[in-house]
Amino acid sequence: LFRIIATPIAGYLVVQHEFPIAFGLFVTAGVTDMLDGFIARNIPGQQSLLGSVLDPIADKLLVSVMFVTMTYAALIPWQLTFVVLFRDLCLISGGFYKRYRTMEPPYSLKRFFNPEVSSMQVVPTLVSKVNTVLQLGVIATSLSIPVFSLGELASFSTGLWYVFLTTFDLLRKTFKEKLFMLEITWGLYIKLSRGFY
Repeated sequence: LFRIIATPIAGYLVVQHEFPIAFGLFVTAGVTDMLDGFIARNIPGQQSLLGSVLDPIADKLLVSVMFVTMTYAALIPWQLTFVVLFRDLCLISGGFYKRYRTMEPPYSLKRFFNPEVSSMQVVPTLVSKVNTVLQLGVIATSLSIPVFSLGELASFSTGLWYVFLTTFDLLRKTFKEKLFMLEITWGLYIKLSRGFY
């Protein structure tokens, strides 16, 4: 819940070029997320269906807002933000489609968005977890450059960008038949990146 509340505040701070406060809020959101996950996994009775739905939504919200606002503040290239947002849009659309296909009648918006009326569980895959960690790493590194006056680390941030994008290529080669959306995302990245570097 803290991440959902902190996200628009951190985004606003980035737009206002208040990078130290935004960085502190971002780190705090990350620490509270780790604590929340630790508690949910290790203390009996602390996992909930609502929590399993809200956690990935909070991650997507945080990543999307930070990428957009950091692109606005010229800390992250727009091509990378486009790839991240497009991938998330594909995942969300696919989730809505799967939810609709697995729902039993009667159909209504109330039932559609009720996590208790579900035949499917929201369980992030290892690929999704690695991708989220890489995205958060890009955000943290890019945001730390103006905070700590690390202009010379701009190439490190670019290196993280390459790590993030080569992950797509590795996954594309490894799981080609299972990751159709990854193919689409990778193709768009190739087209966009030709004019960037």
